[in-house]
Amino acid sequence: MKLSKTLEDALNQQVGLEYEASIKYDAIGCYFTLEELPQLAKFFFQQSTEERGHAHKLLKYVLDRDGEVKIPSIPAPPSSFATNVDAVKAALAAYPENDGVKV
Repeated sequence: MKLSKTLEDALNQQVGLEYEASIKYDAIGCYFTLEELPQLAKFFFQQSTEERGHAHKLLKYVLDRDGEVKIPSIPAPPSSFATNVDAVKAALAAYPENDGVKV
């Protein structure tokens, strides 16, 4: 079944958001690795893998319906953080539903 253009566009946009979260989590994992906090690094690298998996499922869904995948431009993630708390806040900011969560 062919996707509507509106649905195809929305799915492609979501793919971009999943990849954006993935690379942000990778950047945070790298930060915590350098801070010698291996458990936090491991957690964020796992989160990155999970987000990338979401993107792949969406890509497959679009392709299985003969849709065209158009991955949007993804902004570069931050490369450093002032504090460990700032790194966690950056992770929470990846999702608007976390607005107002206190760290």
